[in-house]
Amino acid sequence: MEALLEYTSQAEQEIARKSLKIVDQKEKKLKAVASVKLTIGGGEEIISVPKKVIHYLSIILNTMAEGKGVSIMPADAEMTTQQVANILNVSRPFVIKLLDDGLISYRKVGTHRRVKVEDVVTYASKMKDQRRASLEFLANQAQELGMGY
Repeated sequence: MEALLEYTSQAEQEIARKSLKIVDQKEKKLKAVASVKLTIGGGEEIISVPKKVIHYLSIILNTMAEGKGVSIMPADAEMTTQQVANILNVSRPFVIKLLDDGLISYRKVGTHRRVKVEDVVTYASKMKDQRRASLEFLANQAQELGMGY
């Protein structure tokens, strides 16, 4: 499967917003269901998909409604250090330091480093959690010191 990156037009954003409301309502009712039937093309064709597809559809629609691009790729896909840098919004040399320090797993193909998407997502999630914890700590400290935050 190739990576897919598409940007969203204004008309698509509006459709995504309307669809998101419907999908979110339906997703809440699907707790005990293993698969879901989707109608394609005005009710002509019905397909069964795993329930998890509805969750992913919700994420995609939410992203599209915000006018952002959507990128889909398998978790075991590999990326270059520049692609990792672009996703993390850091420099390529910083990514290489993260790799060399063992903070993100990678493999070498000749002289080039390849990083799995799932490893980048795991690292980004850990960093997000650390930032959140640090901000909570600082906010609590500011409140204890009566700084008005």
